Amino acid sequence: MEKGKVRSITGHNNGGIIADMQGRVISFNNSNIVGKDRRSLKTGDQVWFERIGAGSNANAINIRRC
Repeated sequence: MEKGKVRSITGHNNGGIIADMQGRVISFNNSNIVGKDRRSLKTGDQVWFERIGAGSNANAINIRRC
């Protein structure tokens, strides 16, 4: 698991961008947020996540609030 911060939430709360601890951006879809955090995750929240893919194709899965 990696740690990061929610950088932005995209329209209608269907996903967004996480910045990892090195500042790299990883996109996510709300379907990859675990549990009740799916509805309450906000910009600036610290999260734990797993990264799949690399570079501009990286996506975050199993996202949990810290």
